Amino acid sequence: MAGQEYKPFVFPLIHPLPGRCLAECLFLVNDVNAFWRGITVKPLSCTITPHGDQEGLYAIQMFILCEDLEKIMDEARSLACVLKAEAKSSPHMKVGWGVDLFFFPLTIGRDGMRLFGLVGPFFIEGVEELKGMLGTATEAFLYHLGFSYGVKLAEGMMKMLGLKEGVVDRETVMTLARFFSDYARVVGCAVIEPYDLDVNSMSFTFKMKDCWEAVTHLKLYGRAESPVCYFTKGNIAGVASRVCGLKFRAVEEKCQATGDPYCLVRLELK
Repeated sequence: MAGQEYKPFVFPLIHPLPGRCLAECLFLVNDVNAFWRGITVKPLSCTITPHGDQEGLYAIQMFILCEDLEKIMDEARSLACVLKAEAKSSPHMKVGWGVDLFFFPLTIGRDGMRLFGLVGPFFIEGVEELKGMLGTATEAFLYHLGFSYGVKLAEGMMKMLGLKEGVVDRETVMTLARFFSDYARVVGCAVIEPYDLDVNSMSFTFKMKDCWEAVTHLKLYGRAESPVCYFTKGNIAGVASRVCGLKFRAVEEKCQATGDPYCLVRLELK
């Protein structure tokens, strides 16, 4: 992007700016490079996606400061490559919390699967309340919920990558691990990476950094006595089980919530 400063995404993929007025802009363009050459305002965040089935047409969505809104709209509307230019704001955005006002619902994948977001701290507080009523049964419930969810995730990933169940080699495992890692990062789950993969012995270990369950528990309640990533480790076990056509159980050997620098999840055959 000519003339634009590249700013890498941070994790999670959120860019709030409390206390500042934000606006969301949407531009439909037929020449992305020409658009960036003609724009001098630097967005706070930006996404560029193909628009529908129309070849060569792109949607550029960005959050900017309200003070830059008039300038960027004037610049965009003066460009021949811009077919449409719109801007929106809301009470939340006026105090610095960006809200996507143009697109609902958010979807992922070729099939347009709908995403549903939860606020991590509120969810973990609910989990702790549930523990008070159900005890360790809460942990089992979350694990199996994550497992079932992982199975469905794996089916979608296998379909997208053209993979068949039970075809297990190191290259396939690495491909799926990276694919799942990208998904986990985008939805704010964790930064997950393979730690030790042995296809011959079917022994898989994954390292997780900043898992939402661990860091949220640590922030709300301090150090835990034992690992707390019930849903996420179940998620990993479900994905691996569906892909390999086997039954894996996940054991969390390290957890940031207990003071470890990262979480470590080992899969073992049942």
